[in-house]
Amino acid sequence: MRYDKNHLTGDYPGHDIILSAEPSRAEPSRAEPSRAEPVFFAVSAPSWRGRRRLSALPPEPSAFRFGPAFARVVAGVRRASRSLVRGLPPALLPLLLFALGPPAAAQTTPTANDDGSYSVPQNWALKPSDVAGGERFRLLFITSQTRDATATGIATYNSFVQTSAAGGHSAIRPYSAEFKAVGSTSAVDARDNTGTTGEGVSIYWLNGDKLADDYPDFYDGSWGSAGPKREDGSNSPVFVAWTGSNVDGTKHNNPLGHAQYATAGDVNTRPLFRTVLEVANTRAFYALSPVFVVLPRADVSVHPSDAIGREGVGNSASVELRLSRALESGETLTVDYSLDTNANASESDN
Repeated sequence: MRYDKNHLTGDYPGHDIILSAEPSRAEPSRAEPSRAEPVFFAVSAPSWRGRRRLSALPPEPSAFRFGPAFARVVAGVRRASRSLVRGLPPALLPLLLFALGPPAAAQTTPTANDDGSYSVPQNWALKPSDVAGGERFRLLFITSQTRDATATGIATYNSFVQTSAAGGHSAIRPYSAEFKAVGSTSAVDARDNTGTTGEGVSIYWLNGDKLADDYPDFYDGSWGSAGPKREDGSNSPVFVAWTGSNVDGTKHNNPLGHAQYATAGDVNTRPLFRTVLEVANTRAFYALSPVFVVLPRADVSVHPSDAIGREGVGNSASVELRLSRALESGETLTVDYSLDTNANASESDN
């Protein structure tokens, strides 16, 4: 398969297939799902027993927009039926319409929603299995690298965990700059630094179990899972991390950057405040992701045109495929189709 800005082509024995799509005319609001955009395909029979061509209408396609940013939607074409029954031109019979293929290999900078959250597809590698479309969650990891707690500014610790995220699991690298240290300095509480005030959302270990149902549960003194994960999603042998915080996420009298001591938490007992250590010691840090929201499944509905089934050599038939929501950058639309003919039709070889 090959895709460029004009079309996707595929070479099959006995078939010449060209695929492309109509560009969207307007960019929808980020605050609500965009209206379903039609994608037009046409199939024709230029000869009774020759090549098949699948092309797009209108004739001058381009990379098109299904959401707030340009998203190239690649239509994958399965092998066409090789049976040629002479008589009528082929009809387009969709057998399976399926959205949300694997993300594109090339990384792009994600665009945040209006509320600061980030949309991820249902097959995102780090989506917890019990999170459904439309639901929100956050991910936590404990850094594999360690450092001291002598810095007085929270930006130093945020930068430290962001560097860890940037070298971590491939699914979180595009969001690495949005990770925050679960830590307090004399100037800021951990709950404010991480945006974990109010009711909030569920929090999971990165590639692991749920540890809190919401923000109050996160700050109740214990977590629902004592199976910490590192930035790459592997199990962590480390259970102690700097926090500079009280159990409720507010700054302790010994915050990060204190002249002599700072608090540290232990995943197994009290995750945010278990002990006080000299700030010159090196320990890991907790890193909390931004809020992720799982996109609902992008369903495809088929609307055949009146041209399907029309007799005659070279006639075209088309269908309109309507998506239930806009596709995000990195999502792939896959369309499986089959070419078939009226089995009762026949024609002489002349």
